[in-house]
Amino acid sequence: MGFGSGLLTRLGTELNSGIIGDEKDLTRRIKFFGKNTKPLQQLPRIIDSIKEALDNRILAALAIAALFSMIAGAISEPGWLGWVQGFSIYIGIFLIVSISAINDYNKDKNFVKLNSEVKKDRIGVIRGKLGVTQTVSIYKLVVGDIVLLEPGCMVPADCVLVEGEDIICDESKYSDDKDKTRKKVASDENISHYPDPFLLSNSFVIQGNAKAVVCVVGDKSRRGSHEEKLDTDSKTPLQIRLERLGAQATKLGIQASAAILVASLLNFSMGLIFQGMMPFDKMLNYFAEVITQFITVIIVAVPEGLPLTISLSLAYSVQRMKKDGILIKDLNSPEAMGSVSEILIGKTGTLTYGDLKVTNFYVQSKLIHNKRSNTLFNTDLNPTVLRLLKDSILFNTEARIEMNDKAFYEPHGNNTEVALLKFLQDAELPIHDDIRAKFGNVLFQVPFSSTRKNSAIVIKQLYNADSDEHFVRIFVKGAPEQMIFNCVSTYDQSGELIDFTEELQQYVAHDIVGKEFAQKGLRCLAFAYKDYSMEQYEQLLESNNKFVTDRDREQTFFRGLNLLAVFAMEDKIRPEVKEAIKLAKAGAITVRLVSGDHLATAIDFAVKAKIIKPADIENSCITGEEFRRKVNTEIRQDVNGKNYLVDPTAFKSLIMKQKIRVIARATPEDKQLLSVGLQDMTRTVALTGEGVNDVKGLKFANVGFAMGSGVSSAKDAAKMILVEDNVLSIINAVLWGRNIFSNVRKFIQFQFTVNFSALILMVLVALASGQQAFSVVQLLWLNLIMDMFAALALAAERPQKSVIKNSPFRNSDDIITESMWKQIIGVTGYITLIMIVLFMFLDNMWSLGDFSFNQEWFTSDGIPSAKCVYFTMLFNCFIYLHLFNEINSRKVRPDQFNVFEHILDNFYFIVIFAVTIAIQYFLINYTGRMARCARLSLRQSCPEAPS
Repeated sequence: MGFGSGLLTRLGTELNSGIIGDEKDLTRRIKFFGKNTKPLQQLPRIIDSIKEALDNRILAALAIAALFSMIAGAISEPGWLGWVQGFSIYIGIFLIVSISAINDYNKDKNFVKLNSEVKKDRIGVIRGKLGVTQTVSIYKLVVGDIVLLEPGCMVPADCVLVEGEDIICDESKYSDDKDKTRKKVASDENISHYPDPFLLSNSFVIQGNAKAVVCVVGDKSRRGSHEEKLDTDSKTPLQIRLERLGAQATKLGIQASAAILVASLLNFSMGLIFQGMMPFDKMLNYFAEVITQFITVIIVAVPEGLPLTISLSLAYSVQRMKKDGILIKDLNSPEAMGSVSEILIGKTGTLTYGDLKVTNFYVQSKLIHNKRSNTLFNTDLNPTVLRLLKDSILFNTEARIEMNDKAFYEPHGNNTEVALLKFLQDAELPIHDDIRAKFGNVLFQVPFSSTRKNSAIVIKQLYNADSDEHFVRIFVKGAPEQMIFNCVSTYDQSGELIDFTEELQQYVAHDIVGKEFAQKGLRCLAFAYKDYSMEQYEQLLESNNKFVTDRDREQTFFRGLNLLAVFAMEDKIRPEVKEAIKLAKAGAITVRLVSGDHLATAIDFAVKAKIIKPADIENSCITGEEFRRKVNTEIRQDVNGKNYLVDPTAFKSLIMKQKIRVIARATPEDKQLLSVGLQDMTRTVALTGEGVNDVKGLKFANVGFAMGSGVSSAKDAAKMILVEDNVLSIINAVLWGRNIFSNVRKFIQFQFTVNFSALILMVLVALASGQQAFSVVQLLWLNLIMDMFAALALAAERPQKSVIKNSPFRNSDDIITESMWKQIIGVTGYITLIMIVLFMFLDNMWSLGDFSFNQEWFTSDGIPSAKCVYFTMLFNCFIYLHLFNEINSRKVRPDQFNVFEHILDNFYFIVIFAVTIAIQYFLINYTGRMARCARLSLRQSCPEAPS
């Protein structure tokens, strides 16, 4: 088969034109080789959720007690009336298990679907006889496609490298080896060195641009044999804390249940002493009821709704955040956003639209304003300079030129390079044809480095193909403040090459780049070049270790250059940025701008965005180089994998005293240093990133945000993805995060009030009368209301902007605040007092007739006694008191008084509230002996207004 060319021939494809790519060709390839199918993650099963819901010892004990109750009831009262109450307990257990299992299943299923959507990706591919590049879904690739790989992209299928230098991949998904793998094109010359040209699907390109041919797709690829599993069972920090809180509540419930049991048995014993023995069947039925109720009270006291609330709130938040343009990859991240106190953001695409436009350029010692559609050819530039300018933009670019649906060519890729290519298109240059001149002529390429702030490409024999003279031209572009001082010559206004004196260097750097461009908020980029004869270049290649390292390349590529031009590009600030920064400040969040732009450009945008005030510029703004010098430390990792600064003293001093808000010309390492240092200061950090160099920083932050326009490796490392690259989306994520804590607190406030008042009332009623205030079915219904229904209703509250006023939640903060305790205790006391008054005087106030605690609940004909009516009225009043208290529980902060605010925005709350009332009405009026309820008249249903 041979190497690259032989493989391409056998697969029916070509390096520079790819496959034919028409419908017939694609269908044939899919038939023979299969589809590059979407990987299906392991979907949750409903049976697993049911098993988890059934894995509850207390529910099992209740089921056994219910069986005992059915047997005792059948003995004491033959027929269906005897066992129906025990059977109704099973109905209650079924409802609890079903609702819990369905909620859990839907949460897991939605998260798996969302994660599958996150995996959607597109890639550049060469298809068609003309060799035009196009962007397609990775799931539309077929065997034989020539894919264009660039730093940060995910390898979409098993491929073989056919063109590219300096290619490094991360294949750690398939091995424990954390070292990156260097890839080389296999050829006759290097086969003895065992090159590795194989690219595994789902691995990431870390360095270099390349072409690769797709060889294996879908289930047969490495991705297909490496099934991806999602962890939907791990608990968030808040869930762990809530479990501890729930354990404490459970202990209290067990103690209260024991008190009720003791009180009931004590009252029963007193009855035996003063009234004598009761029939055996009645005694058996009584003990069955007491034991069943003892277990049921424990179930009611166990706050199953606590973990359910956060699960539901997370699931709801994740789905709603998706609609807001935020994709969640880690279920812990929305909760973590509620704790965020620091946001580290970039400029392009986050504060701005990311749609750059060339506004000015400095060339031939002239400052030119780009105000016309064809400025380039209306400025009397020397033809040689024009050609060099065009070539330097076209050849030293990683952007692609594709044909859109309207048959127009448009550039795709890095927004800075796209802006420059559009600038050439405005001059009506056929860039889609001109860029082909570099195909097969690239000798070497140095990709852009965030440390060097430049990139270079080596092109051979451009315009002397018909002569015997061979030469090599190196095109370089990068940050002007560095490149200007590495240039030795430039062009004057007549187009002649002149010495680039120190005085002229200072003028261009200070007056042009600084004052004219950077201080006006424009992004600056310098272009330069240098020529070598072929012989000189080959000598330099041999004497400099074949340019393997940056040190080997420095003198050859980046010194002694000819300055060609400096371009300035405008990127308009988003109108919503000021509102986002204002909300962040209101929420005690510090926003820091970490930008790769010129210091003056970064300052201009920071002032416009209200991140800093003009008066704070001197103290709060710094370059990355100065930042590293002043901090003078490094990042290390402890045995638990936690990152920390070796010497945080200087960092803390810089952050606290100087209050750094802007770091310009920053490297990804600066972001990492800032993130780890702030976490050392107990801050919770959110960080944005988009490039392959941001991967480590995204992992270091508490919450890493990848831009939707970012590379695949950044998205893979991030915990959230911003579809629209917008800073307001980050603030929305903070709102959702804090809303989760707020919703949990609302539920706790409601549930603890129900728990405390119910337990107090049941103990008092048992002591005073020896009766059970509520039947087992009534308690299960109460448990359903305060756990399942309340969790569903309160977890679905959408965040309002006022939520930002809730301070960032820290691990040391109490879940139940002082104001919440006041609400819980106050409302519990209020409801308990009402119920005690009703318990003492209800029979007289409503003239229930022949009422006695010693009565049977129902007559032999199944008619409810006065005692049954009495306790049904108590139960009905208790339910409605708490149902309306659920409205009060919608607010937890002491400064929130309007409990009806935005209530209609929560559709789930309204529906659940109405459904609860409907079921309560049905329970009272139609269940009879099953729930130990008596049908109430309208007057009896409104115990607050007796006549």
